[in-house]
Amino acid sequence: MALSTIISVSLIAVFACLSLLHFYWLSGGRVGILAAIPEIDGKPAFQPSALATLVVAIGLALCALLIAATAGIVKLPLSHTVLSWLTRALAVVLLLR
Repeated sequence: MALSTIISVSLIAVFACLSLLHFYWLSGGRVGILAAIPEIDGKPAFQPSALATLVVAIGLALCALLIAATAGIVKLPLSHTVLSWLTRALAVVLLLR
């Protein structure tokens, strides 16, 4: 298996797991939620809404899909050039975050 395939599958798995975790929290799950929300003076810095959690879950799933499409694992109706630029944009967004 090529190194690029290993990296792609690893990234897809990470994004998919993070997406599933957010869907779990959306459905009422509590495991890990305290570690995910920063605290100020022992109190949560913010309380994410259900809509915000849903948007993040979908966004993370779309990141997994983008990586899979760029790697050629799934087919999307976008050119490889567009997929490459979207993947680069994703990398920049994650680096800035």
